[in-house]
Amino acid sequence: AAVPVARNCPFTNVCHSINIPDVTASSGTGDIFLQITAPTSYSYAALGQGPAMAGANIFVIYPSSDGKNVTLSTRQGVGNIQPLHTTAVQAVLLEGSGVSNGIMTANIKCSNCNSWDGGSMDFSKSSTDWIYSVGSGSPFKSDALDATITYHGPSGRSSFVWDLSPAKGGSSVNPFVAVRTNGGNVTSGGNATNGGNATNGDNAPNVTTTSTGSSSGSSPSASFDPEKFDRILLAHGVIAGLVFLGLFPIGGIVIRLFSFAGVIWVHAAIQAIGHLLFIVAFGLGVWMWMTLPLDSLVHPILGSIIFAILIIQPLTGFLHHRLFVRSHANAAAAEKPAGRTAVSWIHIGTGRVAILAGIINGGLGLWLAGVMGAGNIAYAVLAAFMGSLYIVSIVIGERRR
Repeated sequence: AAVPVARNCPFTNVCHSINIPDVTASSGTGDIFLQITAPTSYSYAALGQGPAMAGANIFVIYPSSDGKNVTLSTRQGVGNIQPLHTTAVQAVLLEGSGVSNGIMTANIKCSNCNSWDGGSMDFSKSSTDWIYSVGSGSPFKSDALDATITYHGPSGRSSFVWDLSPAKGGSSVNPFVAVRTNGGNVTSGGNATNGGNATNGDNAPNVTTTSTGSSSGSSPSASFDPEKFDRILLAHGVIAGLVFLGLFPIGGIVIRLFSFAGVIWVHAAIQAIGHLLFIVAFGLGVWMWMTLPLDSLVHPILGSIIFAILIIQPLTGFLHHRLFVRSHANAAAAEKPAGRTAVSWIHIGTGRVAILAGIINGGLGLWLAGVMGAGNIAYAVLAAFMGSLYIVSIVIGERRR
């Protein structure tokens, strides 16, 4: 009899398959069978149970140190950091696992995937929540189950709702040894490592596969280009960082602490360059927002608010300068101190709020992108320095008035 298998393929040659035997499907607990395949050009591939990384039960695979076998590392998701290896998961690699023709394949039997430290999954349900990722960077090989893996990048991961209905049935101990799709046999060769050799299982002469994906459209299509996304992400971060940690605060500091002929034009030139660059960074951000579902909307929403504020700054700045010159001329003629106009308060106030909010939003962007360690520390130090310098310049400038 045919063994049903449901398949999810978010990228080219990156696929996840699942079979839930009859006994498990009826009780909600018991053995399940998973298959993960991905090109070895990725440093690793991972599939996790749960709607988000925090608390997920994650299966990570990467080539063994000799490049011929595949290593399965069971891990616990603990948040927006590298998942930690755990030995609590009863998972073994089966026959057919290994590396062949540049594709790593892991055929996995899990005996306690209905419950883990951080969550549970009822396999009697028609659908469940899953996550996946692929590693960026150079190809990676290791036999270590707790090997340090590179950050996947926002383009290399997403969540999806897996329709389990097509996956239920059968009693095979290894439904992936001989998979028949569209009348053609697809077999995987090679050995595997999971603290030992691959476990041999019975062949399944006929397997019915059904492609499934996210019911909400949260998985990118197979034509999605992770490398292009990551290049745009890097450009977005670098340009926005230059604007909010450099140009905008420096332009504000110049107009507050310095008084020389043409200072207003130096201020205007710096801020104009900052505005043009921010428009570019914002456009790249919108493209990413529309291309890939995000784990959090705080960063893009705050960025949009900041953009809406700053897009009118050139106009309010021009009006502020015109009214400033006029009010000071009138005040000098009347021998009275000149006060700020409503437009002046709008330009100055919204500019200050937008710059400080932009500095904070940069940190939120790093968190959303999953940047950890030295990158986060460097940004925090520079943000604290520039933010403090900008605030001090405001205080000094106001006291001079």
